[in-house]
Amino acid sequence: MLARISAPIALVGPRSPRCRISQVLKTAMAVALLGGGWLAFHVVQFHVPTSLLEALMPRLEAKG
Repeated sequence: MLARISAPIALVGPRSPRCRISQVLKTAMAVALLGGGWLAFHVVQFHVPTSLLEALMPRLEAKG
């Protein structure tokens, strides 16, 4: 048991090119999603209603 603990740990060799491409694609997808969300947030103006009455008023006017 002590021999296993004190034995030097072998370094892992270089990753395969396929693994590297997969990592780059995952990173690019995360960046694209974040960028798209940021762009949509700034292009589409979200106006949070200040009151419940303001939130429901357009619906009440449309029915009446």
